[in-house]
Amino acid sequence: MSELDYSEEVMPKCQSSLALSGAVPLPPKKKNFFLKNWFMITTILGVIIGFGAGFGIQKVGLDNVGKTWLAMPGTIYIRILQLTILPMISANVINGRGGDFGSSPPAGDTTGDKGGQISYIFRDLFLNIFPDNIVGVTLFQASTDFQNPGSNDKNETIYNSVTLNGTNMIGVLFVSFVFGLATNASKEKGNPFKNFFNSLGDVVMLLMQKFLLFTPVGVCFMVMSSIAEVEDLTPTFASLGLFVLLNFVGQITHFLLLLLSVAVLRVNPFRILRLCLPPYFLAFATTSSFVALPKCFAACDTYGIPKGISRFVLPLAGTMKSDAAAIFITGSCFFIAQLQNVALDAGKVFIIVILTTTYVTALPKIPSASVVACITILNSIGVDSTSASLLFTVEWLNDRLRAGNVALSHMYCTAFTYHVCAKDIETMERRQEDIEEDRTENDQRNTTGTKKGQQEFEYP
Repeated sequence: MSELDYSEEVMPKCQSSLALSGAVPLPPKKKNFFLKNWFMITTILGVIIGFGAGFGIQKVGLDNVGKTWLAMPGTIYIRILQLTILPMISANVINGRGGDFGSSPPAGDTTGDKGGQISYIFRDLFLNIFPDNIVGVTLFQASTDFQNPGSNDKNETIYNSVTLNGTNMIGVLFVSFVFGLATNASKEKGNPFKNFFNSLGDVVMLLMQKFLLFTPVGVCFMVMSSIAEVEDLTPTFASLGLFVLLNFVGQITHFLLLLLSVAVLRVNPFRILRLCLPPYFLAFATTSSFVALPKCFAACDTYGIPKGISRFVLPLAGTMKSDAAAIFITGSCFFIAQLQNVALDAGKVFIIVILTTTYVTALPKIPSASVVACITILNSIGVDSTSASLLFTVEWLNDRLRAGNVALSHMYCTAFTYHVCAKDIETMERRQEDIEEDRTENDQRNTTGTKKGQQEFEYP
């Protein structure tokens, strides 16, 4: 009996047994849909379950010890992901600069001195960009203590420089970028160094993919604990509903601008949008766009973006591109100022825009970092920042909206770079192919000439 006859004979029996048992088999298309999108579906279910259970726990009430252990699974989940983020970014940036595309150029005091605070912010930015210790850059970052100003002999307000615990991601990016350029310039001597980081990137990516399998469970407990920590939801939603709506409209406007940025290149912006859903929901659930980087890498590979571009642009955008956070910080400053009936003139508005632009390039990739930046900016323009604590009551939602939109922004930024550089990439690939063909022809000629010389020598 052939395999075809056997399958035709067995299939009716299987179908009849399923019919007798009452089970209805899923069509192949539905099976494929659930298999391909299981991560997104389970993550959404984790968010929904977390919201429902969180509201129930918030109504019942939970002591501090219970809240601590309720948040523990989500905390552990974030910690194991953060464990792999640093080596993944460093390895990918070095590989991106050391690969085939490496030869191309890289596509406190409410009445203090406002201008002085701006200069200190820029000082922190440059100190973090150019670190003095290759090991310390992974552990510490430079900052300024605006809460405890001092004075000098001329009675001028000064702010002391402090060292904060935490990875200096801008410094890591700069060091990795420089080492990648040096690896590419050293050519054959740099191959062992490049191969090491290629292997490191693959190993860390595999490790992070295994960790991401626990996303639905970790997300469920993170959302559950964040909802349970809000003591009274009724006045929170009543007083800050318009502000949440403002933030939501701002994020939607930003998303439409992302679509427009790709559409102007005569590229269908919705083609990449369906690939952005897993990174978006992962960033939304974990409040961190960095955690969604592996999914962004996979989406770019599926879209057809060369790894030389995606492995360089995505870490760069993840470190220095937080336009969704900039929208939130600007709107929050205006909201707090209006809440206190403080009129903002053109000068203060300009300072808010400049400081926000500077802050988002060096914003720590931690939850609620935008609220801290908003408090600092309010202090620098002379607005009382005590009311900014209201922002924390709905931060569990705003932080997720920002993180998800930032992940979308990274994806569209990478797609935009790819389509702008598509012609140059094709030209470089053709040149590389021509070089390889010429090298192969020369090797064949040398081999043929050697054989002829040996034959003439053996048979004079």
